[in-house]
Amino acid sequence: MRAPALLISAPALAVAAPASAGPCTVGSWVAVAGTVSDGRDCRTAVLTADGTGATGRTTYGVAVPGSGRFAITLQRLTPDRGSLQLEFPGGYLLLIDGHVGVYTSEAQWAETGYRPLPAPLTGAAQHAAHRLELDVAARTIAVRVDGVVVGAWPIPAHAATGMFGVLVAGARGTRSRVRISDWELPAPR
Repeated sequence: MRAPALLISAPALAVAAPASAGPCTVGSWVAVAGTVSDGRDCRTAVLTADGTGATGRTTYGVAVPGSGRFAITLQRLTPDRGSLQLEFPGGYLLLIDGHVGVYTSEAQWAETGYRPLPAPLTGAAQHAAHRLELDVAARTIAVRVDGVVVGAWPIPAHAATGMFGVLVAGARGTRSRVRISDWELPAPR
């Protein structure tokens, strides 16, 4: 099974800032494909694909440390299907209904692909809000969904800093939307 096509990140900025820095706006998120708008409060944004492509993408406005604890709550707001993807330095966490995967290369994806979510998350759908937590170390990533350990994956060595982002994929021509909230990023080193 091949991973969905992924967009390549722009070069990382030299200085990182914690998620709590800055004003209470969506200004922390930069639209790469589609649009980012205010959510219901200062810790919420909505990413909308523009409908001409299949994917909407936003990145946190500055580079983040390449390792540490990343956490975010995502919820698909439209009835369409596709993957939700969380970009972290060195790879992507991919979610579809009832399954999760980590993508760091074509070879790694061919070996591991998607894994079924364990009980009690077996029937988990993207249309419900889910808390994603990633503990990224030098050579591994451990993933929890809604506090449940869903697995660990080996990852190659990666840069000291990189981009943190969210992608929403749907059928071409749809305006897929995802709510992004309560993000936590590792403190700059």
